[in-house]
Amino acid sequence: MRFQRHYKMETGEINFIPLINIVLLITIYFILISSFISTPVVNIGVSRAGETKQYKNKIFLNVSSAGEIFSEGKKISLQELGSFLKEFKGNMLVIIKGQSNTPNGIMVRIINKIHKAGINNIAISSL
Repeated sequence: MRFQRHYKMETGEINFIPLINIVLLITIYFILISSFISTPVVNIGVSRAGETKQYKNKIFLNVSSAGEIFSEGKKISLQELGSFLKEFKGNMLVIIKGQSNTPNGIMVRIINKIHKAGINNIAISSL
C-alpha cells in the first residue's frame, strides 16, 4: 500500500535586515578604529631657496655599492672615517653621495661615524 505524502517544499528566504545591521556595525567599527591608527612621522627640516646656509668646509664622501668610501679620490675605510673627519673643524657640511644600490646598513654606519665625530650637518645625495 502506498501512502501519499502531502507536504509542500517551502523555499527559503533571506532576511536582509540583520545582514544590513551587521554590515553597518562593521563599517562603523572600522571607521572608528582607523582614526586611532597613526603612522610614525619623521620631521625633516627643509630649507627654502632663499634660506641657504654658508658652510666653511664641505666634504664629499662618495660611497660605492660595495661599501667603499672615497673622498677627493682617496679611499677611506670606515674605521678611519672618524679620525679623518675630526681634522676638520668649525661650520662644516658632509655630503654623502651613494649609488642607488648601496646597502642602507653601510649608509647608516657612515652617518653614525659622522655624528660621533661631532658633525651635525649631513646631506645625502645620489650619484
